[in-house]
Amino acid sequence: MNKTLTLSASPIKDDTGEIIGAIETLNDVTEEKRMQDNMRYYLQEITMAQEEERKRIARELHDDTAQALYALARQVDNFVRDNSNLPVENATFLQGLNEQIRKVLQDVRNFGQDLRPPMLDDLGLLATLRWLTNRQKEQYGIEADLRVLGSERRLLPETELTLFRIIQEALRNTERHAEASKAEVEIEFGEGKIRVSISDNGKGFELSGGLADLPRTGKLGLAGMEERARLLSGNMRIQSEPGKGTTVMVEVPV
Repeated sequence: MNKTLTLSASPIKDDTGEIIGAIETLNDVTEEKRMQDNMRYYLQEITMAQEEERKRIARELHDDTAQALYALARQVDNFVRDNSNLPVENATFLQGLNEQIRKVLQDVRNFGQDLRPPMLDDLGLLATLRWLTNRQKEQYGIEADLRVLGSERRLLPETELTLFRIIQEALRNTERHAEASKAEVEIEFGEGKIRVSISDNGKGFELSGGLADLPRTGKLGLAGMEERARLLSGNMRIQSEPGKGTTVMVEVPV
C-alpha cells in the first residue's frame, strides 16, 4: 500500500545559537490522508444527493402543484365570466380569491426556480447568473450586476452547479442580512482556474476567527459556501467590516 509521508526539520544550534545541523523527521500521515479523502467523498455524495432531491421537488412543483393552481385559477375565472349576474360582493370575493391563487402560483414557481433553475442544465452558469442578478432588482430592489472577465466557456456540470450554489447563497445573504442596495458578481475565467467574487455595499460584519469558526458564530450559510468551494479543491476568502460591506472571493481549479 502506498504511504503518504510528511517531512519536518528542526534546527540544531550550538552554544552560540548558530545553526550547525538539523533533525529531519518523516511522519506517516497515510491514515489521516485516507480519512480526509473519505470525508470529502462522503460530502460530495451527500451534496449530489441533496441536488437530486432538489431537482425532484422542483420538477414536482412545476408538473403537479403549479399546474393544479393554474387550473384552479382558470376555473375561478371561467365561473365569474359565465355568471355575470353574481352579486357584487360575491364577484369581488371570487376576484380576490383568484388573485390570491395567482400569487401562490407565482411563489411556487419562484420556489421551484430557487431549488433548481432549469436553465442551469440547458444554458449553463452564466445565463443562469444573468437571470439571478436580474431577479435581485425585480424582487428585492437590489441593483445587482454581473461582470465577466476572460473567455467565457462552459464548465463541468458539477462545477457550474456548485459555483451557482455559492453565488446564490451569497446573494441570499445580501438580500436577507446585509441591508444592501447594490451587489456585484464578478467571474474571471483564467488559465486552469476560475475566480468568483460577490460584493455588496451592505452593513458588513465583524470577522472573528477564521473560516473554521463560521459555524460556531452562527454563519452557517457562509460555512456551507466554504465547504462547497473545498469540494471543488478550491478556497474561499471573506472581507468584511461593519459599515463597509462584504466581499466573498472563491477560486477553484477547472
